[in-house]
This record gives sequence, C-alpha cells and structure tokens, in this order.
Amino acid sequence: MKGGSIRADDGGMIGKKSQIAELETETAALDESLAALRNDIAGKENALTSIELKTLAGNAKRIEQQMTGVEMRIAQIEFEKKRINENMERNSSENVKLAAEAEELQKELNVLVPEIERLEKERSTNEQNSGAAASELEQWKCCGANIPT
Repeated sequence: MKGGSIRADDGGMIGKKSQIAELETETAALDESLAALRNDIAGKENALTSIELKTLAGNAKRIEQQMTGVEMRIAQIEFEKKRINENMERNSSENVKLAAEAEELQKELNVLVPEIERLEKERSTNEQNSGAAASELEQWKCCGANIPT
C-alpha cells in the first residue's frame, strides 16, 4: 500500500453503520406513520359500521314522501290560486256589467221620479177628496137628509 491509498475495508464499516442508523430512523418514522394510518383506518371502519343503512334508507324514504306531499300541496295551492284568479276576473267583469246596468236603471229612475211625485200628489189629493166626500156622506146620513144620487 503505497501513496496513502485506503484499504477497501477501511471506513466501509463506519459508512454502513451510519447508513443502517439512517434507515432505522426512517423505518421508525414510517412505522409510526403506518400505525397512525392503521388507527385512522380502524376509526373510519368503526364509524362506517356504526352507520345504520336501514335507518338512513328509511329516513330518506320518509323525506321523499314528505317532499311528494309538499309538492302535491303546492300543486293544489297553485290550482286553487288559478281558480281564484279566474273567479276574480269573472267577478270583475260581472261588476262592470252590473255597474252599467245600475247606471241605466238610475237614469230610468231619474226619468220616472217626476211622474211618481206627480202621481203621489194626485193620490194624496184624491185621498183628501175621498175623505171629504166620506165625511159629507156621513153628515147626510146623520141628518137624515136625502142623499142626492
């Protein structure tokens, strides 16, 4: 061995020991990570097994039935709303017709009022004349005079 050459087995052991130590450290870290992942998986598997699919399916079915009921109620309300709007339109047009008819009747009444008043005055006059005639007739009967015929 000349010139300060290093023997093949010199220092080789130290390098391998440090490499083994590094690998052991890395292995320990990976083992810890693996254990954490296994714990996480086990926890999720427990959570998954605790879920009752029948209950969830029943709940989903019940919610779907409720939604169907609500949708039916909404459709019924929409139908009733449409019918009410149609009735309101019909009533509105009927009100217009009735208002026009009432206006015509009011005009007729305004025309007839003077005639009615005239006829009432005439009736009143006739009643007074009739009362006076009846009174005069009573006087004639009472006195025993001959009643002119």
